[in-house]
Amino acid sequence: MKNRIGILGILIFLSTSTLLAKEFRGSDVTPKNIQKKYYIWDKKTEEPNPKSKNNEDIWYNEYSQPMEGYIILLSKERLTGKIIVHHRWNKASVKKLKKTTYDKDGNKVVNYYPDPKGIDIIQDIQLITAEGNKTIATTEILNYGPYFKMADWDDVKGQKSEVDKFQPGSYETLDGQLKQGFITLRTYMYLKRKFDLRYFHLAFYAENENTHAELLYADDLKSATLNSTLYINYRNRYLLDRDLMISSLETEPQKLSYDPLQDGSIVTSEGEEIKGRITKKNARFVNTSAEAKIPTSKSILFIDEQKNIQYLSPNSKSLMYFTVEGVDFYSVEGSFMSRDALKLDQGKFVYKDGTEKNGELTYRNNYFLFNDGSGKLNSVTIKNADNLDYALIGEGDAVRKVIFTVDGTKKYFMEVKSPFGKYSYFKNPNPTHVRSGASLFTSVAAGVASDMIEDKVREAGGETEGDVVDDDIEIYFEEWVVIINKTGEKFTLYKKNLEDQKRALIGSCQRMSVDNRNLIKNIAKMSEIDLLVNTLNQCADPD
Repeated sequence: MKNRIGILGILIFLSTSTLLAKEFRGSDVTPKNIQKKYYIWDKKTEEPNPKSKNNEDIWYNEYSQPMEGYIILLSKERLTGKIIVHHRWNKASVKKLKKTTYDKDGNKVVNYYPDPKGIDIIQDIQLITAEGNKTIATTEILNYGPYFKMADWDDVKGQKSEVDKFQPGSYETLDGQLKQGFITLRTYMYLKRKFDLRYFHLAFYAENENTHAELLYADDLKSATLNSTLYINYRNRYLLDRDLMISSLETEPQKLSYDPLQDGSIVTSEGEEIKGRITKKNARFVNTSAEAKIPTSKSILFIDEQKNIQYLSPNSKSLMYFTVEGVDFYSVEGSFMSRDALKLDQGKFVYKDGTEKNGELTYRNNYFLFNDGSGKLNSVTIKNADNLDYALIGEGDAVRKVIFTVDGTKKYFMEVKSPFGKYSYFKNPNPTHVRSGASLFTSVAAGVASDMIEDKVREAGGETEGDVVDDDIEIYFEEWVVIINKTGEKFTLYKKNLEDQKRALIGSCQRMSVDNRNLIKNIAKMSEIDLLVNTLNQCADPD
């Protein structure tokens, strides 16, 4: 299975590489009419390819005359000075290909489409400063543009509302710096929403009508105010009208793909409880849990009593858990899951020095979630369990035991089933018995020759039974280890030795009933390991 995933990954990588052939290049987000005012192009030059027939591969170049402007690098570093923009394109980009088709009535339809070989880019920007000149490829640039003033904005097309014009206002950066002046908000795309709720990725700020406008990014801002309207940083991606967002969620949240608001609270990572209202993405965006009062969620919006809005994902470091209608939700495996869905149970950790830590815990996919009474769920993984001996989960006959073990350089959690029975058992995390019948193609696809793998297995003390492949492609049989708790004797079971090991286990308890002996003899599959051990546990004390 892992091999199939690996090959699929290679194919995805190859297809993605093709897409990446067209590199990201920074752009000028200044409105087009302002660009036309400041961009003055010199005469274009031709760059023929002497090796191409009929000069089909002609490239054209043109450079703008120097203009006062700025360059913002991918790191957000800002460079200022005079800039010269280098426009470069090939002949294919200026011609259209003709395609003739016919409609359902047989009428001739002629369409023209761009030549797929066409390339039209801003190649690089030359920056001229007192310290000298340097040329920067647009693949290293986030944005660039000419400096302009507020008066240049009057003729900008597409101004649909007041927010599209420079308005008296202010902005606050994430580190708390506040600047007063004039602001207009911009976006890469216009996202139409009910109530005309728009999402703004950019802003231009000017201190006054005599200063040039400065480009701002929404993810660098905590908020911006235009006249009396507050725009907040949402999801660290864009700015939106806070009050309009809240009223939208209160009246028709489904239009914004959210569920109705519910009273609730969040508990921060510092343990502070904050009351407010909570909504989550509606059902088509979330996983559901039958045991939760509301579905598990990939994200929530929290609105406190001061109308501050927080977008919180399971990766939000500021959040410990949240509560809706009396149900606590924790961050687990990329989703918020309810307390009931987690199946937390009473239990304890027992450490190698004999100390114990009691609380609520559950074991999931090779790690623990543990609540010591503070309300916070701590994750106990292989990395932070060096001093752990074992864990007990539950009470009475339903108790589960998970042990921490080291095999060579590998570390494992292993769940020991029937820990207090006469016989216990667990799945071997480090099997050595090799499957047979894997194809040579699978071996080659894994990048490892069959004989090399066999040598590795022999060195580890395993048993080979034919063509094999890398252990990442499941070359080993599933193995279970059954233990006589009284003596510590172990029996390793896998598909090929199941019959022999059943006889050995029957022999380990001479006083086993005839019915149980016959039941064990009829067990034919490794998947019946639970039935096997439960039957063994019904015998008298093993010899």
